[in-house]
Amino acid sequence: MLDIDPYDRSVAFQKIEAGISGILARHCVPVTLGGDHSLTYPVVRSLAAYHGPRTFAILHLDAHSDTFPATGGYDYHHGAVFRKIVEDGLVAPEDMHQLGLRGLVPSGGMDFASTHGYHLVSAGDVRATGCRLDALEIDSGKPYYVSIDIDAVDPAFAPGTGTPVPGGLTSAELLDLIQQITCLPLVGLDLVEVAPIYDPAGITVLLAAHVIMEILIASPFVTAEDAQLT
Repeated sequence: MLDIDPYDRSVAFQKIEAGISGILARHCVPVTLGGDHSLTYPVVRSLAAYHGPRTFAILHLDAHSDTFPATGGYDYHHGAVFRKIVEDGLVAPEDMHQLGLRGLVPSGGMDFASTHGYHLVSAGDVRATGCRLDALEIDSGKPYYVSIDIDAVDPAFAPGTGTPVPGGLTSAELLDLIQQITCLPLVGLDLVEVAPIYDPAGITVLLAAHVIMEILIASPFVTAEDAQLT
């Protein structure tokens, strides 16, 4: 567990990036638990330095695209992480797959993702396919980094998060997707935005634990030595 300063994001990012780089140097694959979604940025930055930029795709499950512009003059907040990953050249925009999107979006909030060619799939569209990844163009020929915001799930099944949005996936639908994700080669994984303070019955934490367990047990994780990504 990293000792992260909650009041200095730049220092926190440096510690996360250094910690992930240390894991990669031991030829291991990082699995990161958070925390707000901004932690994905330093993790992906470390992975891009290790494997090479644009050598892997991202599969992102979330109610929100997190491609919004700067807030209060700050670019790297949790609502902009998947914008900065593309702007900084870490992952190609066509390799960004975002599933579970829904809810009200501020004017222009999705413009960056849509104009740069992200694969954007609403929660309703995921459900309409029967939650089948093969119907959602999840096949880029590259390994994947998987980033799961627990608010991809409907708050009826995962209330313990800071930005709940009705109309999300059920816990069964998420686990169905996870079982398919375990067929993909993965360079890393994170699960974020679990807030136990809003989860008095513990159902959000229980779901998050099952998601991580399913992926750890069954996924074919890869390192640069396995896949020769660079």
